[in-house]
Amino acid sequence: MTDESSGKSAEKKTRTIYYYEDYTQETFELRQISDEELQQVLAEHKKWLDSEGTDGKQADLRKTDLEGRDLSEATLVQAHLQKAYLWGAHLQKADLRGAHLQKADLRGAHLQKADLRGAHLQKADLRLAHLQKAYLRGAHLQKAYLWEADLQKADLRLAHLQKVYLRGAHLQKADLGLAHLQKANIGEADLQKAYLRGAHLQKADLRLAHLQKADLWEADLQKADLRGAHLQKADLGLAHLQKADLWEADLQKADLRAANLEETAVFGVKYDRNTLCLGIRVSSCYGSAMFKAFAQHQDFLEELQTRRWDNERLKFKLGKKKFDLNNWGKALYNIWNIFADCGRTPWRWMGWSAIFMLCFALLYWPTPDCFPDWFSNFTSKHGASFQQTATTFSEDPLTLGGALYFSVVTFTTLGFGDVVAANDMARLLVVLEVILGYVMLGGLISIFATLITRRG
Repeated sequence: MTDESSGKSAEKKTRTIYYYEDYTQETFELRQISDEELQQVLAEHKKWLDSEGTDGKQADLRKTDLEGRDLSEATLVQAHLQKAYLWGAHLQKADLRGAHLQKADLRGAHLQKADLRGAHLQKADLRLAHLQKAYLRGAHLQKAYLWEADLQKADLRLAHLQKVYLRGAHLQKADLGLAHLQKANIGEADLQKAYLRGAHLQKADLRLAHLQKADLWEADLQKADLRGAHLQKADLGLAHLQKADLWEADLQKADLRAANLEETAVFGVKYDRNTLCLGIRVSSCYGSAMFKAFAQHQDFLEELQTRRWDNERLKFKLGKKKFDLNNWGKALYNIWNIFADCGRTPWRWMGWSAIFMLCFALLYWPTPDCFPDWFSNFTSKHGASFQQTATTFSEDPLTLGGALYFSVVTFTTLGFGDVVAANDMARLLVVLEVILGYVMLGGLISIFATLITRRG
């Protein structure tokens, strides 16, 4: 990229361009032009355009001093403005289609809604330029300098932005679909809700870039530097991220379905259960075994939810509401998630075990006196009845603590035998709790074994 400085004197104005690629510089005198002469140039250029080159003269404003000039809504299609000095110029709604602006100085220029489709802006200086809603479709901006430029809602579809400097630029809601951004410097730029479908971002520098809710579907990010990038809720479906660097990137709630992360560095990457991973490829990514295991497990869970039958008889309507019982995969997932957190942690399964033990304890506990008589009479006649053995003071009634104790030892199949079932209902409840206890304890052991094996 180039940088420039200008020098003034009473008679002439010069401009110096510094070429950082080979550490050389170029100094030249700027052509001075009056407002009347400028209007004449614009008029002749319009004639040239209207006559398709048979009348008038093509505008030639190369190396011309146009600082702060008002060229809003001007027609400068295919005009020559190479190395022109347009610092702070007003070009709102100007027609600059196919214009030649190579190495032009457009720092702080006002280009809102300007039509720059197919324009040549290679190595142009657009620092702090105002390009909101500008039309830059197919424009050539290779190696242009757009530090902190405002490109909100700009149309950059198919634009050539190879090696462009967009650090700190504002690109919220900009359309960069299929744009060529290879080796571009987009670090710290704001690309929230930007449209980058199919964009070419190979080897681009996107460090600390804000890409929340950006659409990067099928974008090519191979070998891109995404360290510390903010990708929350970004759509990275089918994106090519091979050999990219995602060190400490934030992928919470991001869509990574069918994304390719082979040989990708994922050190310290942030993610959550809302990160979508169906069809993701992570077999050779490195830096975070936990993320790799999460992505593969999430892939399995999302695939499970897609499983379904195709039986028309399982589709029916009840009133105004339609029901479809073909989605057995989603139903199984919901049950698994409710009771076992899909095997991701043991806490939900343990919590349900505690709830079951408490419920059975309440069923074992004699009805307190505070309950209505009709309820007490019903439970005494049809409810479960237990007796304590002689060693546990059989004369005393079974307290809530005693019922909870009996429920725990029954659920865990310890069966100390100091409380015994006295009727058929009690025996049935004990049998049910023993069976449920076996199932829950077996499931808990399975979850622990899976977690330990996964970490191993």
